[in-house]
Amino acid sequence: MTLVSFDDFTYQSKVLHENHRGAGVVLKLANGDVAKCFVSKGFILDFARFYLKRSKAQRHRRSAEALLEIGLLTPTPIEIVHFSKPCLYEGAYIQSFVDRAKPVSDALPLMSAKVRVKLLSEVSAQISAMVRAGLLFVDLHLGNLLIDDSGSLWWIDVELLFSARMVRKHFWQRLRRMHTKCHPELLSGVEWVLLRNLLEEQVAQYCGPYPFEA
Repeated sequence: MTLVSFDDFTYQSKVLHENHRGAGVVLKLANGDVAKCFVSKGFILDFARFYLKRSKAQRHRRSAEALLEIGLLTPTPIEIVHFSKPCLYEGAYIQSFVDRAKPVSDALPLMSAKVRVKLLSEVSAQISAMVRAGLLFVDLHLGNLLIDDSGSLWWIDVELLFSARMVRKHFWQRLRRMHTKCHPELLSGVEWVLLRNLLEEQVAQYCGPYPFEA
């Protein structure tokens, strides 16, 4: 287990996003790569999770590789590092930077109704591909999906559960949370019904029909 100094690792880095619920921080490093740093749970637990290949950084890398295997875009996995103690952070997952891209949650309000519908159709197709592969996106919302200047979609902050059973049990709850809690005013009522119906057509055989009231 190779440990690196957090101060040396983050020298001349720039904060891209900080999770105020204590989940970690995303940095753009001096070389242009992106590092998501995960909060430490204590040296013993950090070491045990790394040894068992269950650290947050390791799980994020495996998840990114799984998306790439089914043909979806996510920043290229580069490296995992773990930090010497004492340190607030357990380690970091390093990935490539997606240039000239913004979160779909920021891009949607700037789009015409026709373009929004086309985008939601593509989003539903990509989410359906995950479901068919037995992958459940833990923090599913449109802030974790980037759209670049060419219109390509990139999934970020990717942590997956590799379980068809968990997909069947939790998928619709995750989708409903995306709409009602993460971005409650982002989609119009008509757009939400469209997205939900598109997904139901494509994934009902894997996770049943939408179980909540319309």
